[in-house]
Amino acid sequence: MTSQPTKLERRLRQSGALVSIGLIAELISLLWYHPTAFFMFLAAGALLITAGILFYLYSLVTVSEPSLAWAPQSAGPFLQRSEASDRSTDPAAHYPAGRLDQT
Repeated sequence: MTSQPTKLERRLRQSGALVSIGLIAELISLLWYHPTAFFMFLAAGALLITAGILFYLYSLVTVSEPSLAWAPQSAGPFLQRSEASDRSTDPAAHYPAGRLDQT
């Protein structure tokens, strides 16, 4: 079963596509021997690459990250909240056995 990509993953793929299309446009303009090739290099290639980079940075800043309280079971022990650790006031309960003894 495949899961749906998250909003961040979709945005990162879109920004990667913009950068790729910009690189292809620049490659085509480098193979073209005409004075307007420079304008295609700047107008199409550089603008698409810049738009892809800016969209990438915008995606990293604006996508909200999920709360740790709602972390999935597969997130690992550091992202999961444990009822035992919430109730325990003994500091040794948070460490593996014998870890505090080695000072």
